[in-house]
Amino acid sequence: MSSEAKLFETIRAQYTQWPPYRAYADDVEQQGDPDYAEYIRLEYRLEQPFEDEAERRQMKKRFDKLFRKYCNQWDDITGATNVWSTWGVPTNVVMQAAAFLDHGEQVCQRLPIWGIWFGSPQDHFPPGHVEQHATALAQLPCWSHFREINFHGECVQVRGLTTVLSAATLTRLARLCLASNPLGDEAAAVLASTPALHTLTDLQLEHAKVSTAGVKTLTASPHLRLQSLALHYDQLGDEAAEILANAPSLAGLRTLDLLYSDIGPEGVKALMASPYLTQLTRLSLAGNGRLNAEAMHALAQSPNVAKLVKLDLYNWDFGDADMKQLIESPHLSPTLNLNISKTAMKDRLSGKVQKALKARFATIT
Repeated sequence: MSSEAKLFETIRAQYTQWPPYRAYADDVEQQGDPDYAEYIRLEYRLEQPFEDEAERRQMKKRFDKLFRKYCNQWDDITGATNVWSTWGVPTNVVMQAAAFLDHGEQVCQRLPIWGIWFGSPQDHFPPGHVEQHATALAQLPCWSHFREINFHGECVQVRGLTTVLSAATLTRLARLCLASNPLGDEAAAVLASTPALHTLTDLQLEHAKVSTAGVKTLTASPHLRLQSLALHYDQLGDEAAEILANAPSLAGLRTLDLLYSDIGPEGVKALMASPYLTQLTRLSLAGNGRLNAEAMHALAQSPNVAKLVKLDLYNWDFGDADMKQLIESPHLSPTLNLNISKTAMKDRLSGKVQKALKARFATIT
């Protein structure tokens, strides 16, 4: 294995960690492109905290200049409609299934790609294009490189999904997205019964038409041990929230997204009383219009919110009394990023409560 191939493999093995990307920047610099190396390092640095705002602005100005230079450098990738990066390093490719069959292996040899998107909000591919090629796709050896598959849009049916996920070389998939792919509870059953998905940590099922029965199937899976779960825009209701709250399989969950999921006060109370959802760092309950002061009280008084760094509550019908409960919570961290919509905050809250919120939490958005 060449040194470049070894570096690519290290990035794929440690795809969420900075050190292999830093090594990639060092390699780029040694090969004679110090500006690109700087671009990679700056993108990472700008995601870290700054004590000096002037220093941050100066770095951002330099980064923007380098971005204009390098943002289109992978436009020549055959068959790809887009290539996205992680800290400036190309890691995700957007391709139709037929193009991936023809060029996927070559792309993985040229770049440290670990994610394939068969659709995106910006790329409108023909419906069913993955379904049409599912059997051939499952035979590809390059699946061993991939940590993420995104089946965005109506690109696959349940049979094709089952076929692709059965690929012998798909051995370390960590992220799976079926956004805007309304496969419903049949897809949930496939995911729950696929042993190869024991490596999966991040599952996104927004607009997937999964019902309460599908949630029950997923959480009962002997294979899935998720750290991130998105179920937004599926009208699940309180029963589904109670199923999530009582699922031992979710004891390692860090991110739970129930945006616009028709969760009411009873659902919030169940989530906040859960003996398993104790490790959450990100929680979205935004857009659940039935939530009230009772739900806010359960949220503010639950130790399950103690580790949150991000809490989304926009499009709640809240007022001063509700926000005071958050301000006085003995569990919410002062470093919390609280998203309640600045516009709604100005319209609904008194100046005194707005000031208290800003003093209590690190960021209000």
